[in-house]
Amino acid sequence: MKKALAVLLIIFIVSSITAYYQTAPQRTAGPDIERLVYNISAGLEKTRGLRFRGLPAVAVISREEAVKRWGPTRQNPQALWLRERLYKMTLLLPANYSLRASEERQTAGWVALVSGNLLYIIRENFYQDPQQAYGVIAHELTHVLQSQNFEVNYPREYDGYLAVRSLVEGDATLSAVLYCRDRGLPVERLSEYTVDPLTNLNFFPYIAGYDFVSYLYRKGGWSLVDEAYSREPSSQKVVMFPELYLKGWKPLSVRANLPEGFTGIYTDRLGAFYVAQVAERAGRSGKEFARAWVGDNATIAVNGTVMLLLWNVTFEDRDTAERFRDVLTKLAVGDDFARFEVSVEGNSTVLVSMRDEE
Repeated sequence: MKKALAVLLIIFIVSSITAYYQTAPQRTAGPDIERLVYNISAGLEKTRGLRFRGLPAVAVISREEAVKRWGPTRQNPQALWLRERLYKMTLLLPANYSLRASEERQTAGWVALVSGNLLYIIRENFYQDPQQAYGVIAHELTHVLQSQNFEVNYPREYDGYLAVRSLVEGDATLSAVLYCRDRGLPVERLSEYTVDPLTNLNFFPYIAGYDFVSYLYRKGGWSLVDEAYSREPSSQKVVMFPELYLKGWKPLSVRANLPEGFTGIYTDRLGAFYVAQVAERAGRSGKEFARAWVGDNATIAVNGTVMLLLWNVTFEDRDTAERFRDVLTKLAVGDDFARFEVSVEGNSTVLVSMRDEE
């Protein structure tokens, strides 16, 4: 698992801080790495069937520099504060979980990342396993090909955002795997989830994304994968069950009815895999809930110092809604982060979480 973690190439927060690191001082890479990047790019064009319009400059930085630049201290404190409440008030995470510490660990485990015309290599992680260098660089160079050949649009809602990231990361992972296998080079990809629900959400684009893009590749080659960029997956559910993507399946629009006196400050669709991770926390098989999921709405609202979260999760049938109610009820026992109430309305499980903010 440690080795798999080291290979994980997370770019989750890169887009929000582009301005910072494009202007920050860089340490240029040596000629060996630049030559390696050039050689891999030539072969990758043949593997992926796309052409580069230019190669990125390469910069080598330390793990410490990576954490300083892209760790939780560089994020909007208010956004981090709100996300922690979302995760805990939906019972994805326990009350004592430190979101800041988790994100620091993940940032420290990055190996490389691309933004704009820069390929960053984190020195300690990259040189820890030189055998994996070809796969790591091929993965990141695929992101360059994507940015130069497609227009990637990330939806605002989390469900759609994670689905599109799954297309992007799944494409990069499959491209790296095929590039290395064709040349008899060792390649390792992330293939196992952990017991940590938040880590699993970050792993989803790499694991489920690889399976999703592999499915498209088997059905129609790279042309079908390329077509997906103009018909992007709309939900985590179609990534998990790719036959639904080809059928054009879309999630339902679910609304939240706020109590009088509360003002909404955040609303989102969290998605089938998010629901599955909550179920897994309670010792249930998450996939059955994901398969029956048809939509959800999580809304956070405030009234003075009282914060409320209303999460309406809709399934194909009432039986699944009742079983998810049991999941949430079990997780709420002994959790003092908020006051939880769970009910079933038709085919929907409704969670109401309230806490006092000082």
